[in-house]
Amino acid sequence: MNEFLDPERLELKEPTLPEAIEQINRDLASFLEFTNISHEKYRSTATVALCLHPEDPAAYLSEQFPTVTGDAFRRHYLARACIEAIYAEQALQNLKGDSAWYRVSVAQRQIGLFEGSYSDPFSSKERVEFASLGGQARGRKTEPVRAELVRLLNKLRPHGGWVDESEVIKAVAIPLFQFSQTNGGYLKESSFKQTIRRWLQDREHKDIQAAFRSSAR
Repeated sequence: MNEFLDPERLELKEPTLPEAIEQINRDLASFLEFTNISHEKYRSTATVALCLHPEDPAAYLSEQFPTVTGDAFRRHYLARACIEAIYAEQALQNLKGDSAWYRVSVAQRQIGLFEGSYSDPFSSKERVEFASLGGQARGRKTEPVRAELVRLLNKLRPHGGWVDESEVIKAVAIPLFQFSQTNGGYLKESSFKQTIRRWLQDREHKDIQAAFRSSAR
């Protein structure tokens, strides 16, 4: 049985904060797997960067590993994701849950930028064109899921419109994940709700914006 769906509660299981942080670290390790750089070495250098270059540790980390990717922007996105993951762990240790979740959300966005599955609406055209062919392909694979999200936004819209993103996610997460699973299953279980939230916020997805923003209260 798929662990992501709990038939007793009929709702998507939210990852715990430690699980969300661990997922980021797993993603980082996966990206680095195809280089000669271990995640341990990369993270160790990130820790040094936080001590020696607190003003911009991600820039220092990116410069130390130029072979991670030839694209300087993508290197920086990956570096920032690593830095934010460390910040999240520190906040968790200090019992600052809200701060830790914020750091997790920033790290997830940076990973999306690195993969090419998220385009920064505030960047120049040259900057957003960093996306790799792999990232573009991933975006095409998940197009049916985004189209289904638009359909659900219109079909399930409450009287008076959607209140906010959280209300949307609560209403569409289960049917949308089930749809995703039967249409390739390309999206990760642990970050599915965060993916929906990112799509709702991304100005590049104009069809989703139109279905959500035009009806939001």
